[in-house]
This record gives sequence, structure tokens and C-alpha cells, in this order.
Amino acid sequence: MKKIFSILLAVIMIVSVLVVFVGCDKGKDLPTTTLTITAPDGAPALALGKILDGETPYNVKVNAQVVSSTELSAAVLKSDYAIVPANLAVNLFNKGKQIKLLSVVTNGNIYVVGNMTDKTNFEDMVGKVVYSIGQGSVPDMIFQSILKSKGIEYVTSDTPVEGKIAIKYVSAGSQGIQSIMADKGKGILSYAVLGEPAVSAAKSKGASEQFDIQAEWQAVSGESQKGFAQAVLVAVGERCSDDELNKKMVEIFEKNDSYVVQNSQSVIEKIKEVYPSSSLPATLPSGVVERCNIKTLRASTHKAYIDKTFDAIMQINPQALGGKLPPADFYF
Repeated sequence: MKKIFSILLAVIMIVSVLVVFVGCDKGKDLPTTTLTITAPDGAPALALGKILDGETPYNVKVNAQVVSSTELSAAVLKSDYAIVPANLAVNLFNKGKQIKLLSVVTNGNIYVVGNMTDKTNFEDMVGKVVYSIGQGSVPDMIFQSILKSKGIEYVTSDTPVEGKIAIKYVSAGSQGIQSIMADKGKGILSYAVLGEPAVSAAKSKGASEQFDIQAEWQAVSGESQKGFAQAVLVAVGERCSDDELNKKMVEIFEKNDSYVVQNSQSVIEKIKEVYPSSSLPATLPSGVVERCNIKTLRASTHKAYIDKTFDAIMQINPQALGGKLPPADFYF
């Protein structure tokens, strides 16, 4: 009897150990294949820093890829995770795609520069041409929202319009810089809405920084957090329901906030390894990465901050979100 009891006790102990072991194995449901994460070219790709450096959840291999903005939507749907413009995340969700917003990773890197030396007011842009990147993008709609909040009228136009700001869209920051500097040579005052690192490039050519759009948005929105939800980290497909893995991914991105500032050169080199045609310059002047506002804000604790961006977009162009705001289960 004692022998049978000892055997039973040993079996119970072994089963207990196995249960504890399995319960602690948070990565047990991970696929045996490589996880894929996609990011758009430009400043938001800097958020990949830690992953490009080899830090991954549960030591599972993660394939990080950077693509052009025109390839992003298609690439996202073939990925496990992605960094996308905030409005694209909602748009895909509203089209029935499996998307879950985990966190904000870029909180606005947009500034207005001018070809004048004096500091001006928003009202001084009335009657002038403002060259702007990213027509229909989150920064573009935030800029328009700020103008509306200030009671300033605007119109899309290639030439100045009396009593209004004439927004002329350009394909790249470099084109905006060339345009305002060409105007300066003609004695014409003009402005450009640019993102970093193009802003620093413009200043090196003699342009002056006039407005910090992140600070202006904070002022008109009443938000305590400076900036807006420009680019976000999302889970895609079956990853949407993988809570433990999603938590780990967000933690890695949180570690990257300070890492990318301290290791910007290394991060840029790694981005160019996976995407040689990246628009990011080979080196960035001191302080530029900080101005790119790569900061991870969890959706679970910053939903109100994110919602203010979506509310603003709805007022400018509802179709940019697919016609409606996302429900609560869109957020992780």
C-alpha cells in the first residue's frame, strides 16, 4: 500500500510541475514560423529600432520590413504587426479587416517653416501659399483642424487667395523646401508644412521654424499630452486575440523610445539594410530624433488622447476613417 501511495504521490507532483510549467509558458501558442512586422518609410520606421536590433518576444524571430506608403496597405494585411497612419488603422478595421490598435508610436513630427526671418502668427499665413506634404494624411487633417479652430479659412490652390490660406500640396518635403526657397528668391513670402527630418534640412538652407504643430494641437484640443496620434502599432489577423504576445510587443516598443534617441545612427543603418531606398538621411543632426516624437502610448491608457485625433479627422474627412469612429473592441 505504501508503495502504491508513493507512486501516486510522485505522479501528482509531476503533473503539478507540468501544469505550472505550461501555465508559465506564455509563448506556447506562438507560430513556429517567423512573425512579420511592417512599417512605412520615414520617421515612423524609427520605432522599429529595438526589433531591428534583435529584441523579440519569447526569442521568436521577427522579420521587420519597411515599405513605401503606396505599398503599405497591401503589406499590412500580410503581416502579423504593423506601424500605420492612425486613420489607415481605422479605415482597414471599418472595412472588415482584423485590426487591433495596441499603441501610438509616433506623436506628431510636423512643423511649419517659412522663408522669412521674423516670427509670424497663424493669421500672417492668410493670403500666402502654404506648401504641404501628405494630402489627406493625419498631419494634414490636424493642420486643417487647427486652422478651423482658429477661424482661419483655407483653400487648395497653387496661387495666393485673398482672405484665405492657399494650401498647395507637394509630393515630398524636399519639394516644399525648394518651393519656399524659390519664392524667397522672388521676394515672395511663403510657408511649408513639413515633417522631421525635412524641417531640419529646411532650416539648414535658411528657412525659419514658425510653428510646432504638436504644441498648436495641444493648445486647441485641450489635451494634456503634447502631440497627436500620427502613427500607431496594430496587431493584424489572428494576432489580434493573442493578448500575451501583444503585451510583449508593446513592451519592446516602450523600450525603443529612449533606445532610438541614443542609437539613432545604428537604427538608421539597420533600416537602410532592410530598405535601401529609405528616405531617411544617412545621418541626422543632434536633436532631430527627439523631434520625431517616437513615444509609445498604450491604447489601454491613452484612448482619450487617440480619440481626439479621430474626432478631428471625422470633422475634416470622415471617409479617411471609413465613415465612422471605431468601437471599443478596436483598442487593445
